[in-house]
Amino acid sequence: MTETRRPVTAMAIEPTTVLRISRSLFRKVLDGFPEAAVQMRNRIAEQAAETADEIQAVLQVLDPSRR
Repeated sequence: MTETRRPVTAMAIEPTTVLRISRSLFRKVLDGFPEAAVQMRNRIAEQAAETADEIQAVLQVLDPSRR
């Protein structure tokens, strides 16, 4: 979706197959399946809102005057 590096490691707890697709192919798939694109956008928005809420909760613990 955006060009970025994610310096993390993932470990599967069972046999797993991983498929890496190019950004251009990913965009073509989203163009071909607009309903899936909307669902993905909605889920990303939900995750962003949850993260913002978690950050706000941490800020309130660290600086109670921010309430």
